[in-house]
Amino acid sequence: QGYFYTLGMLPVFKLDVINPDAIWALLDSAEAESGMTHENGQIKQRNYRAYTLTDETDQVQLELIISQHDKLLTITFDSSLNDPRLLENALGITPVDTPLANVSLINDLIEKHSFTKHSLGYINHHAIVQAITSPNDNLLGQHINKLMSLEKQDHLHVYQQPHCKTELNNIADNWPRTVFGFNQFDINAQTTMLDMSMVVESNNQTILTALTQMTGFIPQYVKDLNNTVLALGIGLDISNLSPAISNVWNELQQPKYGCPPLQKMQSEIQKNNPIMLGVMTAMANGIKGISGAVMDYRLDDNQIIKNVDALLSLSANDPKTLFNIIKTFRPELANVELPANGSIVELSSLIPFEPLPGINPKLIMHKEHMVIFNGDKAKKVAIELGNNPITATGIYSLSIDYSKAFTPLVTAAELSGQQIPPELADMKNYNLKFN
Repeated sequence: QGYFYTLGMLPVFKLDVINPDAIWALLDSAEAESGMTHENGQIKQRNYRAYTLTDETDQVQLELIISQHDKLLTITFDSSLNDPRLLENALGITPVDTPLANVSLINDLIEKHSFTKHSLGYINHHAIVQAITSPNDNLLGQHINKLMSLEKQDHLHVYQQPHCKTELNNIADNWPRTVFGFNQFDINAQTTMLDMSMVVESNNQTILTALTQMTGFIPQYVKDLNNTVLALGIGLDISNLSPAISNVWNELQQPKYGCPPLQKMQSEIQKNNPIMLGVMTAMANGIKGISGAVMDYRLDDNQIIKNVDALLSLSANDPKTLFNIIKTFRPELANVELPANGSIVELSSLIPFEPLPGINPKLIMHKEHMVIFNGDKAKKVAIELGNNPITATGIYSLSIDYSKAFTPLVTAAELSGQQIPPELADMKNYNLKFN
């Protein structure tokens, strides 16, 4: 098990160790290679190694501290700005005033966000705001104060005005934490399956509602890691985009702030009125998302694509009406008539162009989807998409199968006799699928 946390600005990393001698041997080897040496230190009968990271002339002295006790490795830092007791806290000799073990926060966050107990992390926005606005009230603020005292100008002093204290703490109430952890954590001899989330906690209903309104449609094929090389989906409900962003724009201007940095931020926001966005998106009303995927591809000996299995889909309330609106602005499309729903036609029969060798894209119309595709695998997905009604499924999705993506590139390079960079050759056997 490993742990990372901060005591003020002081980072602390702890790791369970089976064989402590192996750690010392590793460090001895690193010292021999680098020429860096350590000093042995002791505090309350606890031994540690100290590696000096600064010059004697530096205003602040900094040491890397490495210690092992009861098969627990601790890596931290010691600074001339620190109270000596802080090193005792970091090494686990003296407990901190309010240990996490004495409160229910960890279990509460795991339960709230449905994380597994394998891993959890969080950033406390409240503590950061308190450190900036009331530096004497927490350890992070005290450390920042000491650093600022070495500067010619304290750039954070403006945030300690009464207006800033109140207003920034109110913002932190609305955005208390960023939390991250595993939703799934399965490891066996053959595979590793990890599902991880990062959650920015928010109590701002206006922004949460706006995000919900903007959410569009991303087809299931974008997240199909077994049958795609690369896939990307953007789901945006264009009809709601302008009003949602307008609501957020209005929200960010309320209340009228008295804190100078927040006043400046609001002034900049006022200059970017989203009213023009409504004009620009009016023509695209009804669009719910656009997605695409490469199912498979092959290169010839000259690393030129000779075959590709791929599709591109537009999801909208009425794609045909949308296309007819676009036609009024594009004279070259004036005589193009889309096929009946469910019909497949070659794209070149609608829009004249010269098909590439092995690539002859086709178009299929559905009630809510217009799909351009090439290849048998993509054809099957394009036909099945007609059975998928539009629902709010997401805003953004990216999938990649590294092995499928890089193997044709490496193979084509090998056949052409080109020198293959080691990092590219390694990717050929990198069996990782990511969404």
